[in-house]
Amino acid sequence: MEKILEKLTEAENNYKSILMLKEHCELNLKSQKNQMEAIKQELLILDEAVIELNKIINDKNKKYLEKVQTTINKALSFIFDDSMYEFTIEMKDKEIEFYLFDRLKGITKKLNKVGGGIRVVISVFLQMFFIETRSFRKILFCDESLYDVSEEYREKFFTFLKKYCIQNDFRIVVISHDPTIEKYIQNVLYVEPVMNTLKEGADDNANTNWEIEQN
Repeated sequence: MEKILEKLTEAENNYKSILMLKEHCELNLKSQKNQMEAIKQELLILDEAVIELNKIINDKNKKYLEKVQTTINKALSFIFDDSMYEFTIEMKDKEIEFYLFDRLKGITKKLNKVGGGIRVVISVFLQMFFIETRSFRKILFCDESLYDVSEEYREKFFTFLKKYCIQNDFRIVVISHDPTIEKYIQNVLYVEPVMNTLKEGADDNANTNWEIEQN
């Protein structure tokens, strides 16, 4: 009889322990559920924040692209005929495409299909805008790249470019062998080779010095 009572007492104690363990597990489970719910709420808030930030970024990008588009169209209007060309920027699958509409011909072309001086004008301003967005020093080096702008439009091109540079604190360094553009440049440096007598056994490249003259 005593053994039976001991077994019953032991079983009762085990039952109580199991109940306590069950309650502890239920409390932990409830706590974890609450934590999961809190995390879900935080994730929802973060998702909403990301959506809002993307909207802000997209709005800023859109406004900036509109600014680029407007400036380039002003340049085209000033340099060429007022109603001849229209430059547009389009976002396609997170990629930017540049187009030029020729009103006289009624044709729209991608920028890489546009030839000569028109492409140079647009490209120069796109490069300047790129430099500004990256917070680089506002200096653009053009190595013979402005040569494609024909003499007919060159004066208007440099006039507009100079005005833009003054307004936006930009500097452009033009490297050219074309003396006709000197009249459009503020400061001119002449670099000319000076031939020395080549000594026997000397390096072929050692016989050339360079003189720099500032105008």
